[in-house]
Amino acid sequence: MSFTNISREKKKRFLAWWWLTLYVSLIFISAPYTLKLWNFWEKKIKINLTMVFSLFGVGLFFLLFYFLLKAKTQRLLEGGIILTGIFLGFASLWLFFTRHPIERIHLFEYGFLSYLVFQALKYKGSGKRNYLWGISIVILIGVFDEIFQWFLPQRFGDIKDVFLNSFSGIFGFLIIALFDSEFSK
Repeated sequence: MSFTNISREKKKRFLAWWWLTLYVSLIFISAPYTLKLWNFWEKKIKINLTMVFSLFGVGLFFLLFYFLLKAKTQRLLEGGIILTGIFLGFASLWLFFTRHPIERIHLFEYGFLSYLVFQALKYKGSGKRNYLWGISIVILIGVFDEIFQWFLPQRFGDIKDVFLNSFSGIFGFLIIALFDSEFSK
Protein backbone atom coordinates (compact mmCIF):
# COMPACT_ATOMS: atom_id res chain seq x y z
CA MET A 1 0.00 0.00 0.00
CA SER A 2 1.47 3.32 -1.11
CA PHE A 3 1.05 6.26 1.21
CA THR A 4 1.97 8.90 -1.39
CA ASN A 5 -1.57 9.78 -2.51
CA ILE A 6 -3.28 9.46 0.85
CA SER A 7 -4.10 12.42 3.05
CA ARG A 8 -2.26 12.94 6.31
CA GLU A 9 -5.39 12.21 8.37
CA LYS A 10 -6.02 8.93 6.55
CA LYS A 11 -2.42 7.90 7.22
CA LYS A 12 -2.85 8.65 10.92
CA ARG A 13 -6.15 6.75 11.03
CA PHE A 14 -4.59 3.77 9.24
CA LEU A 15 -1.64 3.74 11.63
CA ALA A 16 -3.91 4.04 14.68
CA TRP A 17 -5.96 1.03 13.56
CA TRP A 18 -2.76 -0.82 12.63
CA TRP A 19 -1.27 -0.31 16.13
CA LEU A 20 -4.56 -1.36 17.72
CA THR A 21 -4.71 -4.51 15.58
CA LEU A 22 -1.09 -5.34 16.38
CA TYR A 23 -1.65 -4.86 20.12
CA VAL A 24 -4.80 -7.01 20.21
CA SER A 25 -2.99 -9.67 18.19
CA LEU A 26 -0.15 -9.63 20.72
CA ILE A 27 -2.64 -10.07 23.57
CA PHE A 28 -3.95 -13.26 21.99
CA ILE A 29 -0.60 -14.53 20.67
CA SER A 30 1.11 -14.07 24.04
CA ALA A 31 -1.71 -15.63 26.10
CA PRO A 32 -0.30 -19.20 25.99
CA TYR A 33 3.17 -17.98 27.02
CA THR A 34 2.39 -15.36 29.67
CA LEU A 35 2.56 -17.74 32.63
CA LYS A 36 5.87 -19.18 31.41
CA LEU A 37 7.33 -15.71 30.95
CA TRP A 38 6.10 -14.63 34.38
CA ASN A 39 7.70 -17.67 36.03
CA PHE A 40 10.93 -17.12 34.09
CA TRP A 41 11.23 -13.50 35.26
CA GLU A 42 10.34 -14.32 38.85
CA LYS A 43 12.44 -17.48 39.30
CA LYS A 44 15.36 -17.29 36.89
CA ILE A 45 16.04 -13.57 36.98
CA LYS A 46 14.69 -13.09 40.50
CA ILE A 47 12.63 -9.98 39.81
CA ASN A 48 9.49 -9.51 41.89
CA LEU A 49 7.08 -8.55 39.11
CA THR A 50 4.28 -7.80 41.55
CA MET A 51 6.46 -5.12 43.12
CA VAL A 52 7.54 -3.82 39.70
CA PHE A 53 3.93 -3.45 38.55
CA SER A 54 2.94 -1.90 41.89
CA LEU A 55 5.66 0.72 41.61
CA PHE A 56 4.80 1.30 37.96
CA GLY A 57 1.15 1.90 38.88
CA VAL A 58 2.00 4.36 41.66
CA GLY A 59 4.47 6.12 39.38
CA LEU A 60 1.87 6.33 36.63
CA PHE A 61 -0.61 7.86 39.08
CA PHE A 62 1.85 10.60 40.07
CA LEU A 63 2.82 11.18 36.43
CA LEU A 64 -0.84 11.62 35.45
CA PHE A 65 -1.38 13.90 38.45
CA TYR A 66 1.62 15.96 37.32
CA PHE A 67 0.16 16.30 33.81
CA LEU A 68 -3.17 17.27 35.32
CA LEU A 69 -1.47 20.02 37.34
CA LYS A 70 0.53 21.13 34.33
CA ALA A 71 -2.60 21.43 32.20
CA LYS A 72 -3.98 24.02 34.66
CA THR A 73 -7.52 23.35 33.65
CA GLN A 74 -10.52 24.85 35.37
CA ARG A 75 -11.47 21.33 36.39
CA LEU A 76 -8.27 20.80 38.38
CA LEU A 77 -9.94 19.94 41.69
CA GLU A 78 -12.59 17.82 39.98
CA GLY A 79 -9.89 16.13 37.86
CA GLY A 80 -7.74 15.43 40.91
CA ILE A 81 -10.68 13.86 42.73
CA ILE A 82 -11.60 11.77 39.68
CA LEU A 83 -7.98 10.67 39.16
CA THR A 84 -7.71 9.70 42.83
CA GLY A 85 -10.97 7.74 42.52
CA ILE A 86 -9.64 5.95 39.45
CA PHE A 87 -6.41 5.17 41.28
CA LEU A 88 -8.35 3.79 44.25
CA GLY A 89 -10.49 1.74 41.83
CA PHE A 90 -7.36 0.29 40.24
CA ALA A 91 -5.89 -0.36 43.69
CA SER A 92 -9.02 -2.21 44.85
CA LEU A 93 -9.01 -4.31 41.67
CA TRP A 94 -5.31 -4.93 42.28
CA LEU A 95 -5.73 -5.99 45.88
CA PHE A 96 -9.12 -7.68 46.07
CA PHE A 97 -10.07 -8.98 42.63
CA THR A 98 -6.96 -10.74 41.41
CA ARG A 99 -6.26 -14.27 42.56
CA HIS A 100 -2.90 -14.63 40.91
CA PRO A 101 -0.38 -11.82 40.49
CA ILE A 102 -0.23 -12.44 36.73
CA GLU A 103 -3.85 -11.28 36.45
CA ARG A 104 -2.69 -7.84 37.54
CA ILE A 105 -1.13 -7.35 34.12
CA HIS A 106 -4.69 -7.02 32.81
CA LEU A 107 -5.04 -3.70 34.63
CA PHE A 108 -2.28 -2.12 32.56
CA GLU A 109 -2.98 -4.19 29.46
CA TYR A 110 -6.59 -3.09 29.15
CA GLY A 111 -5.88 0.46 30.31
CA PHE A 112 -3.42 0.81 27.43
CA LEU A 113 -5.85 -0.96 25.10
CA SER A 114 -8.43 1.75 25.85
CA TYR A 115 -5.86 4.38 24.82
CA LEU A 116 -5.23 2.63 21.49
CA VAL A 117 -8.97 2.20 20.87
CA PHE A 118 -9.49 5.90 21.64
CA GLN A 119 -6.72 6.85 19.21
CA ALA A 120 -8.30 4.74 16.46
CA LEU A 121 -11.81 6.07 17.07
CA LYS A 122 -10.92 9.74 17.34
CA TYR A 123 -10.67 9.96 13.54
CA LYS A 124 -14.28 8.85 13.28
CA GLY A 125 -15.42 11.96 15.11
CA SER A 126 -15.35 13.27 18.61
CA GLY A 127 -17.53 13.28 21.65
CA LYS A 128 -18.99 10.93 24.16
CA ARG A 129 -20.23 8.53 21.49
CA ASN A 130 -16.63 7.48 20.78
CA TYR A 131 -16.22 6.67 24.45
CA LEU A 132 -19.25 4.39 24.40
CA TRP A 133 -17.99 2.68 21.25
CA GLY A 134 -14.52 2.41 22.72
CA ILE A 135 -15.67 0.92 26.01
CA SER A 136 -17.80 -1.57 24.07
CA ILE A 137 -14.82 -2.59 21.94
CA VAL A 138 -12.58 -3.04 24.99
CA ILE A 139 -15.22 -5.12 26.77
CA LEU A 140 -15.68 -7.34 23.71
CA ILE A 141 -11.94 -7.89 23.41
CA GLY A 142 -11.83 -8.74 27.13
CA VAL A 143 -14.65 -11.26 26.73
CA PHE A 144 -12.97 -12.90 23.73
CA ASP A 145 -9.65 -12.96 25.61
CA GLU A 146 -11.20 -14.89 28.49
CA ILE A 147 -13.07 -17.28 26.16
CA PHE A 148 -9.78 -17.90 24.35
CA GLN A 149 -8.05 -18.66 27.66
CA TRP A 150 -10.62 -21.39 28.45
CA PHE A 151 -9.07 -23.43 25.65
CA LEU A 152 -5.46 -22.97 26.71
CA PRO A 153 -3.61 -25.36 29.00
CA GLN A 154 -2.36 -23.78 32.24
CA ARG A 155 -4.65 -20.76 31.72
CA PHE A 156 -8.22 -20.27 32.80
CA GLY A 157 -10.99 -18.01 31.64
CA ASP A 158 -13.07 -16.52 34.40
CA ILE A 159 -16.07 -14.19 34.48
CA LYS A 160 -14.28 -12.23 37.20
CA ASP A 161 -11.45 -11.58 34.74
CA VAL A 162 -13.98 -10.25 32.22
CA PHE A 163 -15.04 -7.70 34.85
CA LEU A 164 -11.40 -6.95 35.64
CA ASN A 165 -10.65 -6.35 31.95
CA SER A 166 -13.80 -4.27 31.54
CA PHE A 167 -13.21 -2.05 34.57
CA SER A 168 -9.58 -1.58 33.55
CA GLY A 169 -10.72 -0.40 30.13
CA ILE A 170 -13.37 1.87 31.63
CA PHE A 171 -10.83 3.37 34.04
CA GLY A 172 -8.52 3.90 31.05
CA PHE A 173 -11.25 5.82 29.25
CA LEU A 174 -11.95 7.88 32.38
CA ILE A 175 -8.29 8.90 32.47
CA ILE A 176 -8.42 9.82 28.79
CA ALA A 177 -11.58 11.86 29.40
CA LEU A 178 -9.75 13.88 32.06
CA PHE A 179 -7.28 15.10 29.46
CA ASP A 180 -9.60 15.24 26.44
CA SER A 181 -10.83 18.78 25.82
CA GLU A 182 -13.45 17.42 23.41
CA PHE A 183 -15.07 15.26 26.09
CA SER A 184 -16.76 18.11 27.91
CA LYS A 185 -18.44 19.34 24.71
